[in-house]
Amino acid sequence: MEAHSEDSNNKAESAVAPSTSWFQNFWKKLTKPEMLKLIQAVSGGVIATYYECHLISLIGAHWGPEAFDGLLAFFRPFYQSRWFEPLLVGAVLTHLTVSGAEFIRVIKNKEELYDKVEPKSKMPSPWGLNQISSHLMAGGIFVHTSATRLPRLWLPTYAANFRLVHSTLVDFPYIFYPYYTMLSSMMFYHFIYSNYLISRRYLLGRNDHKTHSLRNKTLWYSIMASGVGMSVSIVMAFGGHYYRVRN
Repeated sequence: MEAHSEDSNNKAESAVAPSTSWFQNFWKKLTKPEMLKLIQAVSGGVIATYYECHLISLIGAHWGPEAFDGLLAFFRPFYQSRWFEPLLVGAVLTHLTVSGAEFIRVIKNKEELYDKVEPKSKMPSPWGLNQISSHLMAGGIFVHTSATRLPRLWLPTYAANFRLVHSTLVDFPYIFYPYYTMLSSMMFYHFIYSNYLISRRYLLGRNDHKTHSLRNKTLWYSIMASGVGMSVSIVMAFGGHYYRVRN
């Protein structure tokens, strides 16, 4: 009986082993740095498409509530369509998951969280800024999308507009002024650097974006600064600092 029992256990173990081995091999391939970068690039491309539409609307805030709301009404049928919105949500969740996996891998291997100008410096390189912006942008868009779309489950007519953004700045200025500025500036930099990376790697066939951008770090820091300046101006417009906003 004991021998028969041992044979049964061995057969059961051998039956389970292949599926476990298959999943482990799949997970190892999926979590390789090269694969994670590819997944991030694809999901980032979807997020960047959303950002391009949204940036035009945000800049329109300088011309008042009617201009911003009009641009939102123009672009909403596209990025809130039945085919693109699920794609956007999936891309954001994928970007967050990959960012989390990459963060765990970096911590586990005791690597640097972001690329730096010099080994002993804390100053991020242009590529390091892109790494930082990637994580902050994905988290920010997840919060933003949840805040603007989940209420529609209870309020079908709910729609974010200029006055909603304005009210958050008036009621909670210490939270939303830095939050909106951070999210917009991170998205601006990430959008530009990602397109630069794609054009350099896939159009020119050069995988030297880190060293090339580092040699031109003054330009990239200027791009980051201009993104922050633009974002501050956008938030000031929403806050009613350029003209009076009627509630």
